[in-house]
Amino acid sequence: MEFLLKNHEDSAHTLLGEIRRRLRALEQDSCVQQWCHSDENVSDAIFRAQLMKNTNLFASKKILDSVVEYLKDTKIEVSDYFYQCQIECLSIYIQQGPLTTAITLAQNIVDQCKQCSTRTRYLFQACMLLGEAYQSGGDIVNAKTSYQAAKQIATSIGDRTNAKIHIVWCRHLKNDNTGVIDKLNKICHADLDLSVKGTLLYVLGCIHRVLAHFEKAEEMLHNACQVFSELGNKIKFDICQSELGRVYRATGDFSKALELQKELYQSALKRGDIANLGISCSLLGFTYQYYRPLHSSNPDLNLSVQYLAVGMQLSIEVGAKDNAGWCLNNIAKAYIKGKHFHEALQLCKKRLAIAKETGNTTGEGTAYGNAGLACRGLGEYNQAAEYHRSYLKIVGERYLDKAWMEHELALDYMLLGDYECALEYALHELSTNSTIQSHYNTTCASDKSKVANFEKNHARCFNLLQYILVEMGKHEVALVYADIGRALSISDLFFQQAPSPFWLL
Repeated sequence: MEFLLKNHEDSAHTLLGEIRRRLRALEQDSCVQQWCHSDENVSDAIFRAQLMKNTNLFASKKILDSVVEYLKDTKIEVSDYFYQCQIECLSIYIQQGPLTTAITLAQNIVDQCKQCSTRTRYLFQACMLLGEAYQSGGDIVNAKTSYQAAKQIATSIGDRTNAKIHIVWCRHLKNDNTGVIDKLNKICHADLDLSVKGTLLYVLGCIHRVLAHFEKAEEMLHNACQVFSELGNKIKFDICQSELGRVYRATGDFSKALELQKELYQSALKRGDIANLGISCSLLGFTYQYYRPLHSSNPDLNLSVQYLAVGMQLSIEVGAKDNAGWCLNNIAKAYIKGKHFHEALQLCKKRLAIAKETGNTTGEGTAYGNAGLACRGLGEYNQAAEYHRSYLKIVGERYLDKAWMEHELALDYMLLGDYECALEYALHELSTNSTIQSHYNTTCASDKSKVANFEKNHARCFNLLQYILVEMGKHEVALVYADIGRALSISDLFFQQAPSPFWLL
C-alpha cells in the first residue's frame, strides 16, 4: 500500500491484519471437517459441503476436495458426483479467489462436459460461472461471450432467461444502456423461477441506481431481497442489501447505507468470502466519505481511506481488478477532499490504466473526473478542463455523473475567466438535473429522495449559476435564478410536509 500516506497505510494494515486473523481462525476450524467414505456416502458429503458454504467456505472446499480425490482414486471421476463437486468448488474460487484459478477450472469443466451429451446441465452451469468469474475480474467481453454460450446450450426457459439477463447486464457494464431496461422489463412479465426472478430484480435495481432512478432502484432491490429471503439464500440477500445501501447513500441516508453494508461485511467475514469482503470494505469506505458522525461537522476521511485500502488489497488478491481500481479512484477522491492533490492525481492515473486494460468505460470516466479535480487543486485549470471533457464524451446516460461533469467544467472555465463557456455548462447542468428530477415525477417518488437530490444537485447548480451571472454583470438574470432556486426548494419542502395542499383549491 505504498501509494498511501503513512498514517493511512498504518491504519489499513491494522484493519487488514485483524481480517486476516479472523480468516486464519476460520481456515483452522475447517481442519476438523474431515470426510471419510466409510463414514459418510458421497451424496451426503456433497450436501454437507453445500450447507457449509453459508458458514465456512474453507471447510466446504476441504470436504469437496476430499470427495474429488476419492472419486479420482476410484476411477469414477466421470460420475455426476464428480461434476457436482467441481461446480461447487468453482463457485468457491469465485468467492475466495484467485479468479484465474476459477477461470481455468471453469474452462476445464466446459471442455470435459462438451465431450459427453449427457452433461448439458453441468456445461450450462460451468458457462454461467465462467461468465461470473470473468465479470468479477472486470473482463466484460469474455463474460458476455460465456453467457451467450450458456444461452445457446440452455435446455429450460428459466436457464435461457437467466443467461439473457446476464447478457443484458454486460451491455450495461460496457456503458451501453440503450433499451436495456425495456429488455429486462419484458422478461419481468414472464412466469419466472424464483431464483431467476430474484436475479432479474437485482440487476434491474443495479441499473436503475446507476441511471439515478433511485425510487425504482429501491423498489426493485427491496423485491429482490424478499425473493432471496424467501429462498433462504443468505449470501444473495446480503449482496442485495449492500446494493440497496448504495441507493441510500446516493439519496443522503448514510446511516442506513452503513447499516446494510456492514451486514455484508460481517456475513462475508464470517464465512470467509474474500471477494464480497473486499466489496463490502470498498462500499463502507465510500460511504464513510459522506457520513458525519454525531457531534462532528466533517466525515472521517481517515476511516474512509482505511476501508477503501483494505477493500483494494483484498480485491487484488482475489483478482477483481475493477473493484481494486474503483477503490483507487475513491481513495483519490478522499485525498482531493484532504487537499493531497499530487497523491490523488497519481492514484487517478493508476485507476485509468486499470480501466483501460479491462475496458471499463465507467471506471475510465470517473478517473478522468477525479483527475480533473486534482489538477484544479494544483492550479492546472486547462488540464482539469481537458480531463473533465474526456469524461463528458463517454458518460452516456449516467445522468448523475453527467451533471457532475457539467458542474466541474463550469467551474474550470470560470477559473480560466471564460464566463461564456462557464455559463453554457452551468445551464447544461440545470437541464440534466431537471431530467434526473423528472424520474421522481413519473414513479412513486419518496419526498425524502426528492429533497436530498435537490439539495445535492440543484442547490449547488443555482449557486454557481448566480455567481457566474454576477461576474458577467447580468445581475437581474442572477436574481431571477435566485428566486427560481428558492421557489423550488420551498415547494419541495412544503409538499414533503403537506402532500395534500387543500388550501390551494
